[in-house]
Amino acid sequence: MRENGGVSQQTPTASDAAGQEPSGRPGRYPRTFGGLIASMIVMVAVVLAFVFARSLVTDEPDIRTPDAVEYLPAIAQVQTGDYDAVYPSSLPTDWRVTGFTFAPGDRPSYGLNLFTDDGRFVGIRQADRDVEDMLAEFVDPEPREGEALAEPVLGATWTSWSDAGGDRAYSATLAELGASGDQTVVVFGDVSLDRLAELVTLLTIDPVPDPERPATGGGSTSGPAAD
Repeated sequence: MRENGGVSQQTPTASDAAGQEPSGRPGRYPRTFGGLIASMIVMVAVVLAFVFARSLVTDEPDIRTPDAVEYLPAIAQVQTGDYDAVYPSSLPTDWRVTGFTFAPGDRPSYGLNLFTDDGRFVGIRQADRDVEDMLAEFVDPEPREGEALAEPVLGATWTSWSDAGGDRAYSATLAELGASGDQTVVVFGDVSLDRLAELVTLLTIDPVPDPERPATGGGSTSGPAAD
């Protein structure tokens, strides 16, 4: 109080000013840049964990099996050029041919791509090449030799092969195969030898039945190519 009955004014001290929040500013401590980055890392980790967990329970296949192609008309086409393609007269139940290729020339070659009923790949390759070269390309550079099929197919002995990665194959060299001369045939895939043997026993070089033959000679075949 002032003397003479007046009201005195008290000057705020430094300690009083320190205890007051500045006007116009939020009372919370502002978030730092480092804290924002940490929050983003947590969010990314949560999203990745969700995606990984979903991949463990999803039933969707990663790779779709290629569509089937009609292979007998293509075989009939190359037969008109005096090439004796070794092909399956029919297929095991629910198997499909998905690719065909034929390379003409002085040393022609041919191949079929197939998929089994459970989506496993199987290939047939035929060429005027050493069996060792073809096995190195399609199976393994140093495959293990196994037992041969009990009965000849197309007059030839079919030897089995396998590698450490689960690939298996049967091979045979067909001497003086009609107009094609000596030909090596390899049937390979990541299936059991029993399933490959089932396909080998269906192989033939007989002319394709007339309903499957193309209407006219010449021209190129259609459908995805075998590698």
